Amino acid sequence: MIRPEASEALDQVYRTSTTVSPSSRMPFENSPSQSRHELLLTRDAVPAVLEAINVEPGSTVAGDLYRAVEQAKTRVENDKV
Repeated sequence: MIRPEASEALDQVYRTSTTVSPSSRMPFENSPSQSRHELLLTRDAVPAVLEAINVEPGSTVAGDLYRAVEQAKTRVENDKV
C-alpha cells in the first residue's frame, strides 16, 4: 500500500530539478493554444530521486522511473494529459 508522506529529501530534488518556474505552474487561463500542463521533472532528476528514496542496488525502480518520466513527457508534449 502506498501512503503519502512528506519527504524533505524529495522536496529538495523537486526544488533543484524542476523544469518550471513557480510563476508558470498555474494553468493558462487565457491561452487555449498552450498546454495546461508542464513537465515538473526530467530524466536528469531520476538519480537524485533514487538516492533520496534509498533504492537498493539491482532494483528495477530506476527503469520504472525513467519510463514514467518519458511517458509524462510524451503526454505533455502531445497535450494528452
